[in-house]
Amino acid sequence: MTLIIQYFGLSLVPNDMKLFALVLAVAFAMVSGDEVQHLRGESKSAAKDEESPAVGAVVAEPKEPKEPQSTMDQVPKPAGDVDKEESKGAVGPKAGKLDSPKETEPDVGVVFEEVEGTEEEAEDETSEKEKAAHRPGRRRPWGPSRVGSTAATAGTEASVAVAVVIAQPGAAVVESLERDFDGDTELADERGTTPLLLASALGKAEIVEALMERRADLMAGDVEGDNALMMAVAQNHADIVRKLLDASSSVDPDVQNKIGQTALMKAASKRNMDCVRMLLDAGANLNTKSKGGKTALVEAAEKNNLEVAQVLLKAGADASIADSNGMTALFPAAFRCDEPMLQLLLSSRADAAAKAERIGTALMMAVDSMDFKPSAVRLLLEHGCPADEPDARGATALMKAVEEGNAAAVQALLDAKANAAAKNQEGKTALDLAKRSGNASLEQLLRVAFPG
Repeated sequence: MTLIIQYFGLSLVPNDMKLFALVLAVAFAMVSGDEVQHLRGESKSAAKDEESPAVGAVVAEPKEPKEPQSTMDQVPKPAGDVDKEESKGAVGPKAGKLDSPKETEPDVGVVFEEVEGTEEEAEDETSEKEKAAHRPGRRRPWGPSRVGSTAATAGTEASVAVAVVIAQPGAAVVESLERDFDGDTELADERGTTPLLLASALGKAEIVEALMERRADLMAGDVEGDNALMMAVAQNHADIVRKLLDASSSVDPDVQNKIGQTALMKAASKRNMDCVRMLLDAGANLNTKSKGGKTALVEAAEKNNLEVAQVLLKAGADASIADSNGMTALFPAAFRCDEPMLQLLLSSRADAAAKAERIGTALMMAVDSMDFKPSAVRLLLEHGCPADEPDARGATALMKAVEEGNAAAVQALLDAKANAAAKNQEGKTALDLAKRSGNASLEQLLRVAFPG
């Protein structure tokens, strides 16, 4: 029966078996929803850096998507995904599920409204116009449905329809759409997920090609604004990315989703080098900024994607662009004391003296790092990062090192002639802060540098 549903569509199931077929279809959709939920992970990057609801999953009322946060937004702690971003190391949505069906016979009368009374009565009494009204259609606002005594979220009918359609071989998808859904290639569930979006996310190139031949809208997005190109890029389906980019000039690689991300930003974040190169060849804008001010280069730096950063910089990415908090790609690299990335950015005209509104300088990020390396501090100082530049509360990098109890950072800064006599807004010096913390070893280091 599952094969009948997957390969021949619901319309060919015998009337006496339709009820059972519908139950199987709902169960199939639930499984498919979970599979795609694992695929999309996102935000969470963030955030967590930029971190996402499952493609085609049955979910509750959609919420306004948020840009994955960066670890920088939660200094001194690096954040996970929203991404949350997504995501560990990022400098910086979930699908609800149906409960398992009861053992008793399910009430599917609301899921597919054609099935009321006996199948014969439904066929005799329902006009063609009424039947069409019950079919899943383009961006239909689906009402609530139930399976047995289990309440389902809005959109079950459409989610089932999209999942059943996409379960078929490529050519059969178009046939199913023609036969069962009036040829509507933009059939969508309540999250705006169309067969093309789902096929792109799952890497089903044959289905993508069949839908493209049927002139499906290649730029249609879901409720988060993610289109087929973004779906394919996020899962590194390079063959589908190539098909879409080669399709026509109507595929714009610079289209942004609801949080301002482009396909290039997603590729940079995911370390998808093939996709990055294809997007650059297609003329993708290197320096487009998301709503949070992030560029593809910042995404690469947050995820420590050195090779991607090298390609972007070679193509002309601007390392001095700052996000809405004033942080450039140099800040996440400094936060991890990632010397290869720091060296790459500093040699590409990144501004070592750049100052973020609340955080201060990249040097302060390095001092806060759990992976602190004195060599990273020296590298920043050698390229012009000011040792004594205060943050919003008047604290210098030396004071931050004392507050963190980072003796290696204190020593590195003292070796670089950091001003131990500088005072914060409370009138306290680094030595005063060491005394207050009761850290005798730091106090001793500072007394040598600042006897007074």
